[in-house]
Amino acid sequence: MDQPAQHVKHDDLHAIYSALVAYHNNLVTIRFNTAGIYIAVLAILGHAYLYSTQWASIKLIIPIIGLIIAISVSIIESRTSSLLENIGSRGLIIEDKLELTGVGGFFQLMKSQPIQPEFPFSKLLSINTTNNKKKNYFSHSFGLKILYLLAWTLWICLLIVGIFTCS
Repeated sequence: MDQPAQHVKHDDLHAIYSALVAYHNNLVTIRFNTAGIYIAVLAILGHAYLYSTQWASIKLIIPIIGLIIAISVSIIESRTSSLLENIGSRGLIIEDKLELTGVGGFFQLMKSQPIQPEFPFSKLLSINTTNNKKKNYFSHSFGLKILYLLAWTLWICLLIVGIFTCS
């Protein structure tokens, strides 16, 4: 009773689906823990930069350390984001095979949220956020990209200041 390799049992699909959902949730946790720890590191390095008076070269060393950490965190974010997209794509395929598309499986919900996020103070400012183009900017990915871009900018600017301060 050997089954062809391409035919997967219904129970196996459920097990794979459950594993994908669990892995997705773990990646999301990793993603936001990394961002939270990075913000703490920014604060520690920023404090050291602002209040260090012992060596002039510290104004050069801290931005270099900050830039190295920013590059590392950006690599982690890029890889995690890629894994989330790949898992989501595979999850949608399995939901289709399990016929969960009509009832809205987990990955279908992640792909198209029925209730879209609003821009902070959008109701107060009367900003319409129902436009599809605007919805793409109200995501965790976009928010993290802004955070990391600002951090890169900060460390590059402080490195430039450090170079002129030390010379």
